[in-house]
Amino acid sequence: ALMVGRVTTYRGDYFAIYSRVAVGAEVKIIRASDGTLLWEGDHQAQSHGGSVPLTPLSAAVGLIGAVTNLDREQVQRVTDDLARRLVKTIPDNHVDDDAKPRQRNQRIVAVRALNFRTGPGLTFQIQGKLRRHESVEVIGAVVNRDWLPVKSADGKTGYVAQRYLTAPPSPAAEPSKPDRTNSAAPRIGSASSIASDYEEYYSAEKKP
Repeated sequence: ALMVGRVTTYRGDYFAIYSRVAVGAEVKIIRASDGTLLWEGDHQAQSHGGSVPLTPLSAAVGLIGAVTNLDREQVQRVTDDLARRLVKTIPDNHVDDDAKPRQRNQRIVAVRALNFRTGPGLTFQIQGKLRRHESVEVIGAVVNRDWLPVKSADGKTGYVAQRYLTAPPSPAAEPSKPDRTNSAAPRIGSASSIASDYEEYYSAEKKP
């Protein structure tokens, strides 16, 4: 993840018997792989010094407080306070921060063998085959209606037809076992079964 931000306020105001220090910032955390915004915060911290003079003594005390409020250490304390307040608003997802995005971007190959191409279309070179139950990570948006950019388990990137991918089972679900019977395979998209889907797609890819 990447953290980016900008300082929105950094000023000190002095009015003889009163002073104010203000520091503000906007910060965002963005997922580096796809630019998704994970968190953003906007806050301003302030410090006030001085008082309304009611007596000569209180006027002197207010003047000292106003001047002291503008020193470098006080500005540093206000900046530290700003940082602490921003950090407190970051969701405490230390356990799931890595697991959930991977789970959300993960897909499972649902056919016996799926062509892994260098680009989004049948005209691009086949760089390998992805096997049934193999896991891939989605790394971008759909291109040309059906082609999804993915990363394989060995780190290679390419494109596959998204209709032949399925979402992974939930962590609590029992892992499914390969079907070794002659029963019909589950439906994917508009095709009658995984098997027929694959045969149709494989035949299409053999065409010039």
